[in-house]
Amino acid sequence: MHKTILFIFAILFSIILVSCQGTREEELKKLDKLWGYCDNPHRDFGDLEYDTCKRKERAKLPSGKNKDMEDFNLTEFLDKVREGEFGTSGQIRTNVNPYLWQGSIDVTSVYDLKIADATGGFIQTEWIYDKNATDKRCLIKIQIISAEYISTGVKTNFLCENKNQNIWKSDGKEYFDEQKMLTLKILEASLQYSSSALN
Repeated sequence: MHKTILFIFAILFSIILVSCQGTREEELKKLDKLWGYCDNPHRDFGDLEYDTCKRKERAKLPSGKNKDMEDFNLTEFLDKVREGEFGTSGQIRTNVNPYLWQGSIDVTSVYDLKIADATGGFIQTEWIYDKNATDKRCLIKIQIISAEYISTGVKTNFLCENKNQNIWKSDGKEYFDEQKMLTLKILEASLQYSSSALN
C-alpha cells in the first residue's frame, strides 16, 4: 500500500513538473517577443553565448526566410578552399573570361548599368531612351558564357518596348543585326586586353 501511494505521488509530481516546464517555455517565448530572444533577461546566457546569439540574430534576413539555414562554418569553408573544392590554388573558380568581361564593360560604359555581376558574367543596362522618341525604350543584356577567350563566349540581347496609353509593352521585334554589331564591338574591345596581357 505504501509503495502504491509513493508511485501515485511520483506520477503526480512528474505531471506537475512537466506542465510547469511547458508553462515556463511558453512564458519565455512571450518574453522573447517583448525583449528579443537574445536580450530576454530571463534566459541565462553567458557572455560568449550572448555574443554568439547576437551574431546569429544579425545574420538572419529581416523576412526570416533563412531562419532554418544551417550556421555558416568559416573553418569548414576555408578547408574547402584549401582542398581546391572551389578552384585551384585557393581561388574561387569563375566561368567568366576576364577579357570578354572587360570588353563588355567598356562597350556599355556609355550607359547607366543596372546589373554588372562579374562572378556570373551578366550585365544589364537601365532603360535607354531616345530624346526624340520618348514613347520607345530599350535595354541591353550581355552574358559572358565562357571562361575561355572565344568569339562565341559572349551573348548579347536587345529588348525594346513601346509606350501605348501609359503602358509599356514589348515591341516584339528581334534585333539580330544590332546584337551582332554589339558582339563584334565587345570582341574588338576585349582583343586589346588580350593583346596587352600577352606582351
